[in-house]
Amino acid sequence: MNKFLNIPNTNSSLQDWLLYIEQLNIKDIDLNLERVKYIASKLNLLNFTSKIFLVAGTNGKGTTCSILENIFLNSGFSVGLYTSPHLLKYNERIKINGEFLDDLFHIKSFHLIESQRDSIPLTYFEFITLSALLLFKERSLNVIIIEVGLGGRLDATNILNPDISIITNIDIDHVKFLGNNRYKIGLEKAGILRPKKYAIFGDVNITYSIIEIANSLNSKLLQSGLDYMYWKSDLNNWIFWDNQGFIDNLKIINYPLSIVSSAIAAIRVSRLPVSKFIIQKSIKEFFLPYRFQTISYKPRIILDVGHNPHAALYISSRLAEIKSKKSKIYLIIGMLKDKDIKNTLFNLMKYVDFFYCSTLHVERGATAQYLSRYLPNCSIFNNIKEALHYAIKKVNFNNDIILVFGSFISVSEAILALKYISF
Repeated sequence: MNKFLNIPNTNSSLQDWLLYIEQLNIKDIDLNLERVKYIASKLNLLNFTSKIFLVAGTNGKGTTCSILENIFLNSGFSVGLYTSPHLLKYNERIKINGEFLDDLFHIKSFHLIESQRDSIPLTYFEFITLSALLLFKERSLNVIIIEVGLGGRLDATNILNPDISIITNIDIDHVKFLGNNRYKIGLEKAGILRPKKYAIFGDVNITYSIIEIANSLNSKLLQSGLDYMYWKSDLNNWIFWDNQGFIDNLKIINYPLSIVSSAIAAIRVSRLPVSKFIIQKSIKEFFLPYRFQTISYKPRIILDVGHNPHAALYISSRLAEIKSKKSKIYLIIGMLKDKDIKNTLFNLMKYVDFFYCSTLHVERGATAQYLSRYLPNCSIFNNIKEALHYAIKKVNFNNDIILVFGSFISVSEAILALKYISF
């Protein structure tokens, strides 16, 4: 039941609107396109003249979207970007031409959607997806880049008709909603493919269900390692190849090359005029915060928003690169209880010396005690801030590493906590 006696209006704060929107549907996740599509149709949000990129996958969606945005902006296009979740402020979810919008734009958008809602119980994600599309529709954009929230087939973003669909990779995650194996999860994510349109799969380990769906739709499926490729040419550079030719002298950056190359492949098949020079320049300068980002060196503190087994494997590979014989790694972890906690933690055990488990105080948050059942030995903390305080007192500032991992929420709490921790 809605706790608000009065519906917010254009004079209400953004926070009041967000609290209101959160309570329109009793379910946080209610996968169904009928509600959102009905209201989108009323608001004329189902047809865009912009080139639309829709990005799904288990990991790397946000990075892929940001790389696309960066390259298109550097090429002179007007660009809308919608990603989720946010770290500190709701405004982080929507960017137009590289800029976040002031609260008032969001408030006006929410107010218009509410006026057309007809008491339909939109979920939070459905409502804000409509808001993003409305804000994009109000401007004349060349390119719109959308990150899928969950899965693909029944995700609110899938009301659009993308020109190019990207699936970064497939791994086990969100089992309750998507299925318990890669074939079933692939079916859900392949729901974003469109007939005779390009689809990029960014991993050499393709799931056969994606091939089946692509064939049934006559989609133009391009697979990493087959239709386009990448390889390191030396310690600092790499090369991309597709049927349009080579792009060399690409700088190796702090992100998986599989993710970067899938974004390049999508740009190339879009036929939008983007030069090799702009791609080289954009990759060299690209930065997205809190993807294995070192924010302090004495002690070394790394923040990463990864939250599933696939991400944990990547983190382990990075830890293997930086861990020395003298260093100890302290992992501060907080996760949502609907994640694959067991296998995420298992994939981190090889290089982590001390596990500090923290409770996340949100509806879907796992307790530290729940996390600890999957670990042979860990310390338990009430929140990320407490865990950070304790870890900073324990580490050797010259050699040891503190890694905060497991959720956007964990990282956001760490960012806030570090503002008030002196070391």
